[in-house]
Amino acid sequence: MRPSIRLLLLVLLLTPGAAATQSMYKWVDEKGRVTYSDQPPVGNVRSKEVITIPGAANPGAARQLLDQDAQFKKRQDDAAKAQAAAAKKEEIEKQKADNCTRARAELRALGDNAPLVKLNEKGERVVLDKAARDAESKRVETFVEENCVQTG
Repeated sequence: MRPSIRLLLLVLLLTPGAAATQSMYKWVDEKGRVTYSDQPPVGNVRSKEVITIPGAANPGAARQLLDQDAQFKKRQDDAAKAQAAAAKKEEIEKQKADNCTRARAELRALGDNAPLVKLNEKGERVVLDKAARDAESKRVETFVEENCVQTG
């Protein structure tokens, strides 16, 4: 529900109706204290007055509307959090799939004996020798086995 509609409903619920009235009592006790209550006075009172106050048809309607509004907002927040969590999970799965695709491509290149180069600590290109290729191949195979689900 849009906020303007909720506000209109709240105003309609709170506007006085012909049959929706509430009685309040005002009295002065023997010590001269003025008391207001929704219950009639008991005991000796010097003066008593009944005040009629227009009220909502359902005195709990405003509270009920506020509770429903709070529940609606909570459901909206929960749905937004769930959607954000799903989007984050989807992004993680996409990154994982991309990493697996790259790892498998590297494994194929290592298996094809194509010349492969890596950057050393100085940023220079170094062609991998047989021992380095074998070590890199084992590292990538381990990564694929631990992180990539085989399809098919």
